[in-house]
Amino acid sequence: MKSGTFTAHVFKNGCVIFTIITLVIYGIGAVLSDKDKAFIPTFQWILLFFLFSQLLSAVQQILRWDKISLFLRIFLHFSTAALLYAVAVVLCGGLYKNGVTLLLSIILFIVGYVVFAVVYTARMRRRKNIIKGKEPYKAKFQ
Repeated sequence: MKSGTFTAHVFKNGCVIFTIITLVIYGIGAVLSDKDKAFIPTFQWILLFFLFSQLLSAVQQILRWDKISLFLRIFLHFSTAALLYAVAVVLCGGLYKNGVTLLLSIILFIVGYVVFAVVYTARMRRRKNIIKGKEPYKAKFQ
């Protein structure tokens, strides 16, 4: 893959991840906005979400490695994503200052990742079964 194509691919996927994260966080903020205004993201949080999304998109390349098992790819991806989350969101965003917000944030990250892992694993197994079931094309008229 060319570097320009790789960069565009990472940026595009990062924007999709950013949109999903932002919609989920704003949805949670809308539900909890009457009780606690701290869940409505500020501009700083939007920038941190964007940074995290772009970095997470670059880390998605781990999932493309075919030489290691699916479990190991997901474990490496989770470890890297958790490290990125800890640095980009928890440390830079200051979540470590409030224990309740930090706990909710970590739980939301883990639940989101588990949903992603289940969907990704099901998709990869389905793709593998489809590829196994296909027979090579044989020309009938020659």
